[in-house]
Formats: sequence, structure tokens, C-alpha cells
Amino acid sequence: MTSQSIDTDADLYNLTKKLMLIKVFLALSRISPYLKRLLWRQWYQFLAGHYQTKDWSFMNYGYEPLIDQADRLKLDEADESNRHFIQLYHHVASAVDLTNLNVLEIGSGRGGGASYIKRYLKPKAMIGVDFSEKAIQFCNCTQTLTDYHSSRGMLNHYLSMLPVLTL
Repeated sequence: MTSQSIDTDADLYNLTKKLMLIKVFLALSRISPYLKRLLWRQWYQFLAGHYQTKDWSFMNYGYEPLIDQADRLKLDEADESNRHFIQLYHHVASAVDLTNLNVLEIGSGRGGGASYIKRYLKPKAMIGVDFSEKAIQFCNCTQTLTDYHSSRGMLNHYLSMLPVLTL
């Protein structure tokens, strides 16, 4: 047996372990909605605490509009690697002119979307709220233009400040 085959066997073993863990996670999440929510919250907390790299600031799937390349959203060079994630935020948030408004993002995650909105759509204030203390700590260390808060206690405070819409 050569050293290369040992590396391949080890890689195969590690891949098999990961696939088994994924299967167990998915099977457990099918048992009950409560257990599913608990597992996903723990997974979210794990990701927020263990992946502290600044280059991963979005947790959405992204969006690619079906438009001519000439009409593409203009982004700074530093934002190009996050184009698809930013385009999803742009598609949703640009439906309303946010200039000089106070904006609250519930579920701000790693802060990339709130940062984009603050830098490009120019609200007066941008506040991100998330249930994950670890995600909020990450945002407060990496995103400087937006205020981030844990949802414990702060969400009701911010929601009470929003205007009530009547139809």
C-alpha cells in the first residue's frame, strides 16, 4: 500500500463519516418540528461560532436576474465575490426607497445584507437583530456601519418603534 492510497482511504473514510452525520441530522430533524428547530438553531450557532472568516458574510441562496448584462447592478470591486447574495438583497430592499429611513433587519445573520443596504441604499440608520449571540458578536467585529443586537429583549424594543400600518 502506498502513502497515496492511505491518503485516499483516509479521505474516503472522512467523507463517509460526514455523510453519515448528515443522514443522522436529517433523520432526527424529521422526528418532530420542535426537534428540527432545535437542531437547526444549534447548527446555526455552531456555524456562527466556528467560522469567523470575514469573507463569509451572507447566508442566503443568492439571486440572478434575467436582464441584459449592461443593466447589471453596479458593485464595488470588493463586493463582486458576493454578487449573487447582494442581488437578492437588492431585489427585495430596492422595492422601496430606503434613503434616510430607519431600517430594521430581523434575522441579520452574518451582517452582509445589512452592510450592503447601509452602504448602497443609504438609510438613515440600519439595525440588524438576530437570535444568535455568536452571529451578533461576529457582526459587531466585522461590520462597522450597522448596529447589531441580539433578539433577546431588543426585538420588542425595535418593533415598538415601527409605525403601525392600517389598511
